[in-house]
Amino acid sequence: MAVTAVFVLRDRPEDGGTETTGSLPGRGVIFQARRLGITGVRPPTWRVKRSRRAIRLTSPDRAGLVAISATPFSVGTRALMSSTLAAVRRSYRGVRLTRVQRTRLGGLAGSTSGGTATNSRRIRLDLVVAAAKGKRRSYLLQVFVARQASGRRLAEAQTIVNSLELSG
Repeated sequence: MAVTAVFVLRDRPEDGGTETTGSLPGRGVIFQARRLGITGVRPPTWRVKRSRRAIRLTSPDRAGLVAISATPFSVGTRALMSSTLAAVRRSYRGVRLTRVQRTRLGGLAGSTSGGTATNSRRIRLDLVVAAAKGKRRSYLLQVFVARQASGRRLAEAQTIVNSLELSG
């Protein structure tokens, strides 16, 4: 029996509350890169690595990865999506992606595509790629979760994405 994981990009509901899927054990920890205009909540066990233009969050077992990067405003979401999806197709095997659709990411209008792929270690991955454009920056979100990982990793990655606030 095959199970397909569903990963959904959702913005905040109309009442201003935060909508999440799954639950975090204990309390979430706020992460941010003020200079990039990125804020969110991560599970306490996930590690954060910051670079000049990105934040990378990794689950303790490395089965989940969420990366958010910021580019100059002049880079549009269409270019970000097409170059990133082309890189995914070149770097992974057995790539199956959905058609690019409009979405909201961290409060900004954007586009998204999701699907599955197999990495060089033959691990099947569920993935999501999304791009959004702010007033001063464009953002790229990449999410990879190993298919063999527990549903908890998928829920934790979903919670990170749902908590994002992009203000750049």
